[in-house]
Amino acid sequence: MEALSRKLEFDKKGQMVFTFGDNWSLSVINRGYGASEGLFEIAPMADDKVQYVEGISTELDDVRGWLTEDEVFEYVDKMAEITDYPAKHNDSSLPYW
Repeated sequence: MEALSRKLEFDKKGQMVFTFGDNWSLSVINRGYGASEGLFEIAPMADDKVQYVEGISTELDDVRGWLTEDEVFEYVDKMAEITDYPAKHNDSSLPYW
């Protein structure tokens, strides 16, 4: 299996999606919380809807912002551990949350 790229590469909408199995994904955007500082926002999703996931989401919101690229990949790894599926890059965009 090809190794997952550890570089964020966004589509025209400013989004990158990692999938975990058939139902779970982690959406990363470069135009959310922290974007004005060059940082990123993530949202765990199931069936194209933002979900609260303990250890990924914040206590006050389903999304988590103000993340560096390294921190995004820490959450990608954590999501893989939670779902028990390896992360795969998905070329399609999810609905904006």
